[in-house]
Amino acid sequence: MLSSAMYSTLSGRIAVLTYSGGAGIVSADFIEKSGLKVAELSSETRQSLKTVFPDWMLISNPIDLWPAVEKSGGEKTYRAAIEAVCADPGVDAIFLHLFAGGFALNFDLSLVADRVKSSGKPVIVWLIGEQNIRHRYSGGLGENRRYPV
Repeated sequence: MLSSAMYSTLSGRIAVLTYSGGAGIVSADFIEKSGLKVAELSSETRQSLKTVFPDWMLISNPIDLWPAVEKSGGEKTYRAAIEAVCADPGVDAIFLHLFAGGFALNFDLSLVADRVKSSGKPVIVWLIGEQNIRHRYSGGLGENRRYPV
C-alpha cells in the first residue's frame, strides 16, 4: 500500500476517500498504526457531501463513496468529495482510492487532481484495476501532477 518513505513526511489528519467500505477500514487502521490520524469531518463537509449521497447514508471518515456513486455518478461524487475535504480545515491530507476500469469510475480525473493540487494538501492515490487502464490514470495523476500513485 504505502511505503514508509511515502507517509513519513505526512502529518496530521487524513481523509480517506474510498469506493469500498472494507478498503477504507483497512486504510484507516493502517493510517493509525503509522502514527497518523483519521480526520474528523466538519459538519460543513458532511453537509456538503449529503448532496451526492443517498438520504440513508451516514457520512463519516473513511468516506465510502460507492453509495453516492450509485446515486449521483462517479465524476460528480468524486468531485464533490474532493471539494469538500479540500475545503475542510480539519483535513491535512487525502488518501484517495481509485479503481481503474469500472463503468462508474471511468472519467477524466484531471479536474479532481487539479483541485487537490490547488488546495496544497498532500494526496496519496491507491490505484488498482486493469493494467492498461491504470496506466492511463496514473499518467494523468502521477507523471504530470507529481502525485504518488
